[in-house]
Amino acid sequence: MVFSNKIKILIFPAFIFFIYTLFIFFRLHSSSIGMYHKYFYGDKKDPNLIFSQPRAIRSDEWLVWTPKLISSVKNNFYPINQNIGFEENFVAQGFPVKHWRVIFHPNQWFFFFLPLEQAFSAYWWFLSVLMILGVYFLFLILTKNIFLSIFSSLIFFFTPFNQWWTYTLSLFLGYGSFILIFFILLLKEKKIFKRIFYLFGITYFLLCFAFIQYPPFQVAVFYVIFFLALGLFIKNIKQFTKNDYLFFIFFFFFVFLASVFTLGKFYFEVKDVIEVVRNTVYPGKRFVADGQGSILHLLNGFYNLQLVSDLKGSAIYTNQSEASNFFLLSFFALPLYFWIAFNQIKNKKIDWLFLGLNIIFLVLLFWYLFPLSKILSKFSLFYLVPKKRVVIGIGICAYILMFYFLILKVKKDSFYSYLSIFLSFLTFFINLYLGFYFKYNYPVFIQNTYKIISISLLSGLLLYLLLAQHKKIFLILFFLFSFYSTYKVNPLYIGLDPILNTPLAKEIKKIAKETNNQYFFVNYGSIVLEDYPQANGAKSLSGVYYYPQFEWLKKLDPQKKYENIYNRYAHTNFFYNPEIKDKFVLWGGDNYGVNINPCDRFFIDMKAKYYLFNEKVNYKCLKLNKDIKMSNMNIFIYENLNI
Repeated sequence: MVFSNKIKILIFPAFIFFIYTLFIFFRLHSSSIGMYHKYFYGDKKDPNLIFSQPRAIRSDEWLVWTPKLISSVKNNFYPINQNIGFEENFVAQGFPVKHWRVIFHPNQWFFFFLPLEQAFSAYWWFLSVLMILGVYFLFLILTKNIFLSIFSSLIFFFTPFNQWWTYTLSLFLGYGSFILIFFILLLKEKKIFKRIFYLFGITYFLLCFAFIQYPPFQVAVFYVIFFLALGLFIKNIKQFTKNDYLFFIFFFFFVFLASVFTLGKFYFEVKDVIEVVRNTVYPGKRFVADGQGSILHLLNGFYNLQLVSDLKGSAIYTNQSEASNFFLLSFFALPLYFWIAFNQIKNKKIDWLFLGLNIIFLVLLFWYLFPLSKILSKFSLFYLVPKKRVVIGIGICAYILMFYFLILKVKKDSFYSYLSIFLSFLTFFINLYLGFYFKYNYPVFIQNTYKIISISLLSGLLLYLLLAQHKKIFLILFFLFSFYSTYKVNPLYIGLDPILNTPLAKEIKKIAKETNNQYFFVNYGSIVLEDYPQANGAKSLSGVYYYPQFEWLKKLDPQKKYENIYNRYAHTNFFYNPEIKDKFVLWGGDNYGVNINPCDRFFIDMKAKYYLFNEKVNYKCLKLNKDIKMSNMNIFIYENLNI
């Protein structure tokens, strides 16, 4: 019987691992690098696109992160990448390099022993698999319910926030789940060797979490993890002996010292880069004001299915990613959650896990909506979390509360029933109001009245099923709506051809090989080409700079007149317009152009010999090296005759 239960538990993980293996074998991923194919070939069918479509909005991924990651591999994993500008520290940025930091990026290990395209696929899906399995085993431990554990993990994966943020939720929740799993195992274990193993597991995943290096999300998610762990600790406190307390004191100091040593070592190795970044205009030092969150954004989750169509826009929000959210049923259920928690306290039968989740959920909501003192903000580190970013913490907490509530033992008296019905109707009417608000103020976003009514009815029905604790029908319906809202968000794509196997890519590789890669490429064309040379193993003066490279910037601006423009994380490209007198022009918060004649002496000094243009040009110092014809455009490679 025990053996049979173990088999049942392992069926779902085995299935997920089987799908993962197939994706790696067939080089499948959901990167939007297919945008390069659109750029080069227009509407011509992309042979590598299997499903859905690449999205221009993913520019941070396909235009920046993926080319730079490939560049790191092409650069033989050297910690200092010499193909972007004078050189750029890739250790500080978390790319796969030959450095001990990679120990805490398990998704990058594949690049060291698999062919590039299979490694990229393994890297791409690893954290999603980690999250799905982590959430599955976490809820299996908490609820002993396989059905609930399977659906909770899949619902997290198909949440709009996760899909629109290219699985960012998977990154944080994957590590967070395993921190909690090892912590629960540690609480229940008495054997010293197993305890030490679990202790190392907690420490490892905590450091993985720390090395994500994005405080706006990390702080919010960490508070959820901490309060979950605190609730679990208090819940198990009665069974602890004196030796247990001594071990937990040792546990605390071990984790603290290991974290301080590891992060301290990392800091001192890259402190020069950290200091440069901290003193940039963007992102620079941040102190976020609180209490400015939009209630419309907080509650828009059920209308996220409208985001799938680019033509429908994102209503009042900047873009689809910023508009994406969670289905926050727990927000509408809060009065009932509080009523249950109050009765638990009154009857001295407190579920500390449930209480801890309610407390941190309320704290995060307060941070999002209402002002706190600057001292409290600074002390709690909430000052690092912009209102738009705290949504990830609110969403994770709301979902865990929702799933845990399904197995919570509650007394369903008449008051409970009436309150459940009232909150369900309230949920319906609030979502109905939101729908008509969007219809009349942002008619492109949604116009269909029947759709608004259907979405609103579904939201009310789901809340009722949740509060009535109809586990199976609730989870199935909730999953189906999550899946329907997001299954077309990301493409399913084969390989890396749009970056590595186009005529332009082949020509760049050829030039780099023939010249022993001693000359820079300079992009005078579309921003799409800025990181293209370095992704193909060539040096590039254009590109996305993680931090400003003052060594060559001072050659153009010795008086530091334009320092506020280029002292930032930024897309850096070149153009020439003699009617514009400024040498540097700021196009956006993370994007500036350098206004300079291609024949300027600067390029000779820099050994920038090759130029990318989208049109034919006529400069005395330039000779056409290659006219690359593609169905949507021609790309012209020029070389400087003076070099």
